[in-house]
Amino acid sequence: MGTWERGGDTDRLHFHGILYIPEGKMAGKLVQKREYDVKKKRMVEYTENTFFQDRFGRNTFDVIDGTALTLGTAVGYIVKYMEKTGGRMICSKGLRTFIETDIDNADIVAKLREEDDKKYVLFDDFKVYKDGKELGKVSPSVLEKAKTVN
Repeated sequence: MGTWERGGDTDRLHFHGILYIPEGKMAGKLVQKREYDVKKKRMVEYTENTFFQDRFGRNTFDVIDGTALTLGTAVGYIVKYMEKTGGRMICSKGLRTFIETDIDNADIVAKLREEDDKKYVLFDDFKVYKDGKELGKVSPSVLEKAKTVN
């Protein structure tokens, strides 16, 4: 999932995203970089992906473990940029943005916004309900029966 943003100083369009990359399936290689940051006026270190560097230029990759997702910090990172620019979340696999369903608390990663008790970011194997009845774990066939909204 992710969102686009334009840089405040440069108006440069860039993407903030959370990606699930299975073990051994990373395109390119992760390499450590060190360079002088003019804004911070100091040397900075970051991890860059060679595949994205070759195609799009400078990039930064950080590993997110299950703890970060459970605490909502990774999701908060994306939501912060969405709210800053009024952008929309982009999800993969042709999913519409929101699914209207009852929610099992164990399936919640984080609230989409802290003050909103109706929109959540869920783990990718969440259970879908319709009219109080469990339809099963999310899948294309289950989503055909569920109510999706934008």
